[in-house]
Amino acid sequence: MSERKRAGRNGNLELMRLVSMLLIVSYHYCIWGFFDEEIIFSSNKLVVDLLCLYSWSGMLLFVLLSGYYMVEGRYTIKKLLTMMGMIWFYTLGALLVFLVFHREMVDRRVVLDALFPLLREHYWYMTYYTALMLCTPFLNRLVHSLDRRQHALLCLLSLLLCTGVPLIMDSLAGTTMVAFVALYFCAAYVRLHMAKEKRVGNRCLLLAGLFMLALGALVISRDLAWQRSGNAEALLGSIAFICGMNKPPALLLALLLLCGFACRPASDGGLLARLGSLTVGVYLFQSNGLISLRIWQDVLHTRDFTLSPLMPLHAAGSLLAVFAVAMAIESLRRRFVAPLWAKLVDRVAPPLESALDRLFDFLFALGRKILNDE
Repeated sequence: MSERKRAGRNGNLELMRLVSMLLIVSYHYCIWGFFDEEIIFSSNKLVVDLLCLYSWSGMLLFVLLSGYYMVEGRYTIKKLLTMMGMIWFYTLGALLVFLVFHREMVDRRVVLDALFPLLREHYWYMTYYTALMLCTPFLNRLVHSLDRRQHALLCLLSLLLCTGVPLIMDSLAGTTMVAFVALYFCAAYVRLHMAKEKRVGNRCLLLAGLFMLALGALVISRDLAWQRSGNAEALLGSIAFICGMNKPPALLLALLLLCGFACRPASDGGLLARLGSLTVGVYLFQSNGLISLRIWQDVLHTRDFTLSPLMPLHAAGSLLAVFAVAMAIESLRRRFVAPLWAKLVDRVAPPLESALDRLFDFLFALGRKILNDE
């Protein structure tokens, strides 16, 4: 990304991007290091629950930010190939390292995951993000054809669908893509109809802060209640009722944060833009299936701090260390590897984009013909 393009970024949104990725990393700290059967109750259990609680909103916030930029963007093969080069750098790079130093951990499944990361959902977020990217030509035409009232109704219906279906069917199967589309509609609404209402931002941030306090108090009180009852199984899953991509509390908090950051006077991107541009690399590094366990259990020894009074300090230090290392690796990739991949993409992308444009034009023409015939 050029310096000029970074400078045009909104510093508020880049700060939101950094916060959301820090929350995502904190979620991985929790799931890879804790929630063992030996964790019955402690002050550390409360810390883990609170991190897990807010980290889900961080994941949703990252999806919302993607939708926020997509609604005024344009899908191109060049963007897709650039993203694939980034993903392959981490999957094939990790595969090569483990082939050299931990050959016993590499099997056929690991190799296939590295070669076909999107098809095999090696990075579930990138798989659904790519699917959403492929849908943006159609989704953008839809949202730009709606007035504000119609768009708000679409957001409401899509949110009801992504939160209601899992409750009715008692299953999350197939609802992740529905949630991504619903979040895209909501982010598009904020971008198209609310971003200029600057006074809304402070109110939304205040509401988000109050809501975070309320959710935190609810989780702590629930933990304490189950600790007194001696229900260990319920205690281990004590935040499941509000944590998840399809859970209304996490969705509401993420939406309030998006409105709070987006509906404020734009600030200069500067350093925030440069750091924000590295966040996807942070995700790809620490979410890699080969790397995750090694980081949290073998390198940082997270489990050793399960009942330690130093656990909060260990958590803060671990998160910052992983963030710093991942950003350093991504910076090196951008400087030395990305330019080489970009040259290849520049050669193959134009003919592929031309063919894709013709395909989309044909599909739209076919759709109009079918509707006119009816």
